[in-house]
Amino acid sequence: MSTNKKRLFELIEKFPIIHDIREGWRYSAESSRYKRVPVTDVIVLRADESFMYRQEHDIKIDGGSYLIRDGMERGTRETYLMAVDINHTEIARLKWSVNPFETYAKDVFGAIDPEAVKYLLWVEVNDWHNGPADENKGLFGTLIRRELYITIYQQHSEMTFTTLIGSAEQNYYRERNAYKRLPAVMSDLPGLERALKEGGRLHAFRSGGGLRVVRIDRKDKCIGYGEHPHVEEALIHANSDYLAGQREYEDTYGVLYTHYLTGDSKATNILDAWILQGHTFDCWMDSDLISFQLRGAVQVQIPEWAKELTKKRPGRPVRWYCRGIIYQTIYDKVFPNGSYGYSTKVIKQNKNKKTDPWNYNVI
Repeated sequence: MSTNKKRLFELIEKFPIIHDIREGWRYSAESSRYKRVPVTDVIVLRADESFMYRQEHDIKIDGGSYLIRDGMERGTRETYLMAVDINHTEIARLKWSVNPFETYAKDVFGAIDPEAVKYLLWVEVNDWHNGPADENKGLFGTLIRRELYITIYQQHSEMTFTTLIGSAEQNYYRERNAYKRLPAVMSDLPGLERALKEGGRLHAFRSGGGLRVVRIDRKDKCIGYGEHPHVEEALIHANSDYLAGQREYEDTYGVLYTHYLTGDSKATNILDAWILQGHTFDCWMDSDLISFQLRGAVQVQIPEWAKELTKKRPGRPVRWYCRGIIYQTIYDKVFPNGSYGYSTKVIKQNKNKKTDPWNYNVI
């Protein structure tokens, strides 16, 4: 879908660099000897924290993969980010490609002063080709159309690009490490405490769709139930359900609470991460004490220090030790398209040869 001509000319007048980008991507299609300007779609947005961590992956003509639409049409994609100053001049460019290091939109500021940037342009170029006459001679036929998608990210009204980068990085690392912490705030749950004292047993698990589910049973009868994309909210629901005398499901979800079909793929805290990984926990009263049991199969994880060390020197292996087993990890081109990733193998098994080197049960 292209921007209508009147609106496009208005945007070019306001952001003259759009004209230069369009001219730079002129192309000859099929047998035509005239170079056409690509069909162009332009939108204007405000840069926010989520955009600072946006990523893209190009689909190149020699990369072994392609976009597909309208039957036989096959497409490639090239994406880059431009930083533009007050004079509408490009002062930095960030390109995405097969790279051993993660690249984010914020990295466009790496070699320039963010205060010199007036706005950013996210440019996506899609080339559409006919399907090949012979797959053995290549994946693409002749070029038939080029489409240009430009998103202009203006500076946020309440903060400079410098402030935005700092805020985005702070929130990114806080969210990334949320699974290592207990919930910052946890509500009082008098219903759960009472249910345990009256002989109930709480069981928390992950549903097939990823929902965190909390169920309280007494003598094989459900006396409290809660589900939510995060376990702390599921506990609150179960607490309320027990105090209400165990409502019908149809009277609860879609009525009192939002009826979610799937859970969140990100954890909000260490307990939520435990359930997200497919583990369970149980809680019950044992005399005057509350017993809490974690149960599940844990997959062996590459230590962060080992990942960081081999990522700094791709292709060179790092050895590490866990449960009497010696592992070797390497960061290299491990995917068919040339993308980098981690590969780990066992170098030496422990004395118990039957030990599964990749998974172990915990209680």
